[in-house]
Amino acid sequence: ILVEQIGIETAEGKASCLVPNSEKCTPQNVKYLDSELDENDISSRYGKYGYYFPENLERFEVTFESPEKFTDFIKRVVVQEDSDCLIIIDNILTICPVLNGEKSKSFFRKLKEIQRETRKRGVILTFIIVGHTTKNYTGGPIQLKDLSGSFNVSAMATGIYGITPYLS
Repeated sequence: ILVEQIGIETAEGKASCLVPNSEKCTPQNVKYLDSELDENDISSRYGKYGYYFPENLERFEVTFESPEKFTDFIKRVVVQEDSDCLIIIDNILTICPVLNGEKSKSFFRKLKEIQRETRKRGVILTFIIVGHTTKNYTGGPIQLKDLSGSFNVSAMATGIYGITPYLS
């Protein structure tokens, strides 16, 4: 829900309370690649309140059997973009369950290639990639090791934000 909110705020050009140092900006196109929620889930969370997503926020319910098909899809989605765009991948390991080890390194290299290609056209492409902590997470403060499963996703990130439940 929090990442979806970041996508909504980005599409509307609003400063986000969820992103440190966020400022109001030009609305951007947002592509939300979702493997966890379907339209019924979204309707029950947002629709019952009469909320409609911004037109420039597009949701895709997706899963892929290979990292190559995943990056091919991302290329097709951004090929027509002529302004800055945010791609949200939620949740990387359910969208592409075979992504691990060497495949993950190749996948992240391909994402960088896509960013370079769009930058040549004057378009800045930003990725927010959602992942979950490992099964051995104990509930304490999140450490980088908690983001390491069969591969260390934290080694490929520019910024990492962790959210833990707070019980009072």
